[in-house]
Amino acid sequence: MTWSKSRLFAFSGIVFAILAGYKTVQHLTFNTYAYDLGIRASILYNMAFQGRVWDSLNNLHGFSGHFHPISYLLAGLYWIWPNPLLLCLLQALAASAGLLLFVLLMDRLVEDKRKHVALIALFLANPFLHNVLCYDFHPEIFAIPLVLLFFFLMERSEGYNKDIGVKLNWGGTGRGRPQGNTKYLLGLLPAFCLLALKEDMGLLVFSLGIYALARRKWLMGSLMAVVGLAWLPFVLTLVIPHFHAQGQTPLISLHYQVLGSSSAEIMGTLLKNPWLVLTQVFARSETLVTIALLAASVGSLALARWEVLLVLPLLFAQLVSDYPHQMALTWQYSAGILPLLFFSMIKGAGKVRVGIMWLLAALAIPSAVMRFPNPFVQGVHTQRIRDTYRVIKMIPDTASVAVSNNLAPHLVNRRNVRLYPETDDARFILVDLEANIYPATWGARYEELERLSAGYRRVYSEEGLVLVEKNAD
Repeated sequence: MTWSKSRLFAFSGIVFAILAGYKTVQHLTFNTYAYDLGIRASILYNMAFQGRVWDSLNNLHGFSGHFHPISYLLAGLYWIWPNPLLLCLLQALAASAGLLLFVLLMDRLVEDKRKHVALIALFLANPFLHNVLCYDFHPEIFAIPLVLLFFFLMERSEGYNKDIGVKLNWGGTGRGRPQGNTKYLLGLLPAFCLLALKEDMGLLVFSLGIYALARRKWLMGSLMAVVGLAWLPFVLTLVIPHFHAQGQTPLISLHYQVLGSSSAEIMGTLLKNPWLVLTQVFARSETLVTIALLAASVGSLALARWEVLLVLPLLFAQLVSDYPHQMALTWQYSAGILPLLFFSMIKGAGKVRVGIMWLLAALAIPSAVMRFPNPFVQGVHTQRIRDTYRVIKMIPDTASVAVSNNLAPHLVNRRNVRLYPETDDARFILVDLEANIYPATWGARYEELERLSAGYRRVYSEEGLVLVEKNAD
């Protein structure tokens, strides 16, 4: 199989179409949530149309939880098409762009053509990747194409001219392309773009800097390692606290309660007691299972190369958490780790014979079975979906509203919107009591609605879908 330019882009385009279709159906059937599609869309709406970095659903500054300056770029796109579905499609685009770069790297580094199909299958069927895609939108997904682009530029800078694997039929003579030892410096661009995604991406930049140092790119590697290592404490101690509301609990303290109650205290604990990191990671059966499944998800091929060690800074930062989903690497928490594993998998595939390779690829099956997410937790019920859209249209575009979790992404394009059970005297309250109503209490959801809707009149109420409007004074 020859990966010509047209074939490669067609294949990536097909994958994008499939993922985009799946994300579109997920969103339109109310299987996306305030956490975090609604929150991200609310921030972008306020940036694009209200001139403020604000999360209206939680009534907090948009950078008071995580620092993601890429939102300025995304807000420009949101201004063009103000629809949360845009973010779902960008997820699909990031994954398909990652696949394209993955194939380019595989084509350059894996000589045996018979391994290509298995490697692509391991990428597309990776359950951790599908967790990232499934659980709404998080900017970290852009780490997948950015990191793979970094590795592609680094490998390209080596000037491989021999025929290895299946050469891409790009055509041309290569005129206008960067020449000589300056080629690798292009890798600084995608590497430092990672810092705009989230504060912990600094650890990923640090790992890429170590890789550059191992390739004897001394200036580049030193710069990336220093900046990457300094980025996380800088953002946690100076940037994010600057945007905190009075009395706001730092988000990091909710995820690392065992380490401390503030960023400074958590980092102090890590420096004074590094043994605690090891015990948090290796003394818990849950984290050991996560590590095993992570290795199995890439057919254990990554373990054949030293590059797999690059995952350790970010992996330890996730596994040391006492937040269940973070230490299990479900949801978005594996986004920065996956491209390092994919690259190590490609490198490892070159060392494994065909028979063993297929055997190792089969090890991904337990991971897929145990961790493959369900993107349609709320189900797809056509009549209820129609009723829900009909009820949403009853709410004027300018009216203030409090809305429950799975309905929030469809109502965030307004200045005054809150996440139920916070109401802030909203004119309308819309909740789906039979769906995901977090952070409201599930067990007492009907009683809680009765209490919060005192002074409201029922506009619609059927099968748990309730819309109430505030009584006129």
